[in-house]
Order: sequence, then structure tokens, then C-alpha cells
Amino acid sequence: MENQNGKRFFDNIFQELTSRVINTKTVTVKCTKNPEHKEYEAEVIVNEDGSETFLTVCPECLRDAELKAERERKVSECKKANVEPEFYNKTFEDYRAETDSQKAALEAVKEVYSGNLKKIVLLGSYGTGKTMLASILARDMKGKIYSMYEISTMIRQSYTVKAEKTELEIVNELASVPFLAIDEVGRTNGSNSEKNWLSYILDKRHVRGLPFVLISNGHLSRNCPNGGCEKCFENYMDGDVISRLRQDSKVIDIVGKDYRAKK
Repeated sequence: MENQNGKRFFDNIFQELTSRVINTKTVTVKCTKNPEHKEYEAEVIVNEDGSETFLTVCPECLRDAELKAERERKVSECKKANVEPEFYNKTFEDYRAETDSQKAALEAVKEVYSGNLKKIVLLGSYGTGKTMLASILARDMKGKIYSMYEISTMIRQSYTVKAEKTELEIVNELASVPFLAIDEVGRTNGSNSEKNWLSYILDKRHVRGLPFVLISNGHLSRNCPNGGCEKCFENYMDGDVISRLRQDSKVIDIVGKDYRAKK
């Protein structure tokens, strides 16, 4: 009954509007919003009182509005993923894979995107594109990318009076998002507390089959030029995490020039 009443209401409006129409025509008009836009053909209704109703909008204005909406959508997605503006519009095609290890890293993140790989550790020096690759995944897989410092800060703030989330809520969210990248592993103090929540997050993601990427400027202990030092990646992880990473994961030590030095 409600649907019938609604249909009758709109039918009455349509009849009222069309009863006032005495003519329709097509005219060439200029855009009133942007003088740089080209003229376009517009359908016009001539009403009974002599007024005109334009049924066609400027196609260039429409295109600009669609492009603006698309840009805003992408920015919104990037902000939700915590992606930095530098990487908003980046794609895998923008990654300069100049060395064998960079090519391997690119193929690995593509495997993650396609669902064929769940865990990657990207190691290597500054400016080799590690964060860029992980940011693209975070954005396109509706996930998150955070640095160790950011997560540590969020957890510390969870114990303040005005905290909106508890530590458990934070780590459970990070353990549940479709994709997670943790950057700058090894840049913080590596306390037992950090190792505990990192172990919890990665263990949950492992058993749930959820993909993640760990990023560090360090290196594996077996590749350490000093036979072991504070930059060895294993120093930042508990043994259980290292064990998890040995299962169905790829660890890639990226060698390449600092692309930032070329700018």
C-alpha cells in the first residue's frame, strides 16, 4: 500500500510538471561556471510561463566533478590506511626495480596482493622503496601501515585518562585488519613490552592467515658483516616470531641506490 501511494505521488508530480511544458528544444550553450569549458548541446524545456529548464549539464563540469570525487575517495582510502601523501598515487609500476633484490621485492608484494603469499620481511638500507611497496599494499588491500613508533605511542596513550581504546583493543584491531605493514622495526628501544605486543599481533595474524609485511633497515644475523651486531633483525623479535616467519614467508634484503638522493 505504501509503495502504491508513493508511486501515485510521483505520478502526480510528473503530470503536473509535464502539463506546464509547451515545448522542448536543443540549444548550444556556454558553461556558466567555467568560461574555459567548450560550448555544448543542451536539452531545454520551455515551460508554460515562458521560463526554461535545462536538462543537460556541462559535460566538462560533470567530468571535473567525477575526477574530484575520485581524488577525494583515494585520499580518504589513503588516510584510513595511514599512508603518507608521498605515496597516495603510487602504483607498482612506479617502483624502480633496478637490482635483482628490488625485482624480487616487487614480485613478492605482488604475490601478497594476489593472495599467494602471506608474510614478507623487507630489509635493506634507506631509500630502496620498502615503505612505498608496503604503502601500496595497505591502500589497495584496505589495510593499515604503521611504524613501530606509532604503534608504541598508541599503546602508551591507551593508559591515559582520556584514552579512547585499551591496549587490547588496539592490538586486536591490528591483528584483524585485512593487511598490516609495520615499518621501522628496530628503530624503537625494543623493550620486552614491545616484543610482547608485536608477538601477539603477528601470532594472531599467522593463525588467521592474514597477510603482513615487516620493514627494517637492519639485516639478518647470517649476513651481518660483524658476525652479529645491534642491527641484526633477530634482535628485535622473540623466538616465536622468528619461528613463524620461517613458515611460508619471504625475507628479502633489498640492495639498491637511495632513490631520494636522485631527487
